[in-house]
Amino acid sequence: MTKNKLLQLHFLAAICLAGVVFNACKPDDPQPDTSIILLDSLTIAIGESQTLLQNTAVKGVRWTSGNVKIATVDSTGKVTAIAIGNTIIYGETDSKKDSCIITVIPPIPVDSIRFAQKTILFLLNESIGLKVSVYPENATNRTVIWKSSYDSIATVDATGKIAVKKEGSTTIYAKAGNQTDSCKVTVVNKLIVTTQKITIVSATAATFTGEVNANTEKGFCYSTSPNPTIAGTKLVLHEDSAFSAKATKLEYGIKYYVRAYATSAQNAVYSKQDSVTITVPENIVINGVTWATCNIDTLGIFAKTPESAGKLYQWNCKTTLDITSTKAEGWSETIPQGTAWEKANDPSHAGYRIPRKAEMDALCDTSKVTNEWTTRNGVAGRKFTDKLTDNYIFLPAVGSRNHTVGLLYGAKTHGFYWSSTAHESEQIGAYRLRFNQNGAGVSDACRRDAYSIRPVAK
Repeated sequence: MTKNKLLQLHFLAAICLAGVVFNACKPDDPQPDTSIILLDSLTIAIGESQTLLQNTAVKGVRWTSGNVKIATVDSTGKVTAIAIGNTIIYGETDSKKDSCIITVIPPIPVDSIRFAQKTILFLLNESIGLKVSVYPENATNRTVIWKSSYDSIATVDATGKIAVKKEGSTTIYAKAGNQTDSCKVTVVNKLIVTTQKITIVSATAATFTGEVNANTEKGFCYSTSPNPTIAGTKLVLHEDSAFSAKATKLEYGIKYYVRAYATSAQNAVYSKQDSVTITVPENIVINGVTWATCNIDTLGIFAKTPESAGKLYQWNCKTTLDITSTKAEGWSETIPQGTAWEKANDPSHAGYRIPRKAEMDALCDTSKVTNEWTTRNGVAGRKFTDKLTDNYIFLPAVGSRNHTVGLLYGAKTHGFYWSSTAHESEQIGAYRLRFNQNGAGVSDACRRDAYSIRPVAK
């Protein structure tokens, strides 16, 4: 044998050996699952039936029960519990036999059945299914039997669906096991709702009174946008309650649109739209301090609305500074003096004064007053609300004029409001309320800064 021939034989042998090793290292192909029953055991109550979970790839299964007095099985693998005890269900083909342990327990009785609604009103063209809950959820027989006391008024089918016939009232009964519940059904041709009266009872609350021609869920919906619906803010009144409700946490000076409503099985019917606007009070009490509801504008004059900016003032000065013009007309480079804001320099409206630091601290006391960044008529600011009474004031984020050269700063993003209290040790400092969208607090600042003033009653 030549040398070349020998090399060729060695090469072929190496290839064959590599093939053997390669095939030996390959993972086994996945084998099909030949189980017949995909459950090892099953627990069911007497009277219940349940089909065993089966391997659909296995065909021609023959089913038998180890004890038909405990549980039977039909040709599809459906097991029916007969008596308390244990048995084995077998599934068998020509080539394989599988089994499942069956445990039969006593039947679980129905403890209660409850309607989702105890009364419901239908219009003549409405038809819906009533809902009930059967407890416990694992009761053996949860089948519900339905019945109407007056089929001439409304009928109910085996699924609980109501079909109304004419105006009147009937009682619908639902029974599961030995438990029964009932629901009163009233049928009317038309639902008529009216808003009779709106009464303002405080700076942040009003009562609404309405009328409806049928006993059903009713209430009032209200919004700052026209034609409010029950998808928005609403006051819900149940069937037997008086048709009157109190709306709280309203904002003064804001127009609210109001509609009474009543519900039928499938619809909400609304009254004609009405409206209410609570007049802006001159002042309001928050945590024991009587605050004005508007900033100070020119000397002794309130700004027009709670969201109006008003004018700016350097500490212990009565010279007004504008918030809009670039040039600070009337700006003083002199550091204001004094141990407190002097009465002669107080620009507040008659009967009011600039708040002290302690009064600003009370406004920021989060145990008694909430404060939140919000907008009012498109103006950003912070709202301070008394937790006990819902009374509130809105302070607009006016900004300030900086103490260096009187440049405008923080308009629409920051609010700065002077107190009358000088800093204890810093002769150039005084206390102010400062806030932005992240929070509010009282701190000291240079007296030459120009800030807003929100006075308190004397």
